[in-house]
Amino acid sequence: MSETRDRKKAELRSLYEENAQSLFSATENFNTNTNGPFLISPNAGYWSAPVRVAFIGQETRGWVSSDKVEEQIAGYEGFNLGENYRASPFWNVIRKLERRITSENYTSAWLNLNRYDEKKKRPSKALAKTLSEIDWILAKELEIIEPHVIIAMTGPSYDDRILKLLGGEKKGVEGLKVGQLCELENNTFAANAFRTYHPKYLRLSKLEDIVIAAIGERVDKNRIQEKT
Repeated sequence: MSETRDRKKAELRSLYEENAQSLFSATENFNTNTNGPFLISPNAGYWSAPVRVAFIGQETRGWVSSDKVEEQIAGYEGFNLGENYRASPFWNVIRKLERRITSENYTSAWLNLNRYDEKKKRPSKALAKTLSEIDWILAKELEIIEPHVIIAMTGPSYDDRILKLLGGEKKGVEGLKVGQLCELENNTFAANAFRTYHPKYLRLSKLEDIVIAAIGERVDKNRIQEKT
């Protein structure tokens, strides 16, 4: 698996270096405090996991900010899926989903829809619109890392971008409203793809355990069908 990881890391690095101008200049017309760009490098656990799971978040709350691809990649690797980060709803829910789907932790890939945060918060509408113009790079990342399961924890407000990114049609999951959880059937990546709320909202609305169970059951069912 180390050979696979090294090869995929090289592919990601090439993607970033070839598109460095687009990545590093995305916020140059905004006079604000932004952090990024967010560049990924999944760890060895992701490549050896029985089910490769990719989570798509909204944006970071502060991040490494340099003009070098390698430093941004190193920031991702050093953070290692929040291994030494304080407990938060986001990472707590991801840990639960990882265990439910793969029986292990720190084995997923973490991506973000917005490559920059703004003052450690959600980008303004104007900045988010500009960042959406490089969503195609996120699609390329997914092509490279080939997840079996994609879980977008972006909420319905980002559905236009998520549907353009992943493709497919939204299908409700029994017992839940489409806004709370939906499966994206016939998506571009031939993965089990879902969109749900941000983990903090899931917790506050007491939907956390229900959504985790529903995703787990759907993944189990889909993988059984694939094997028959």
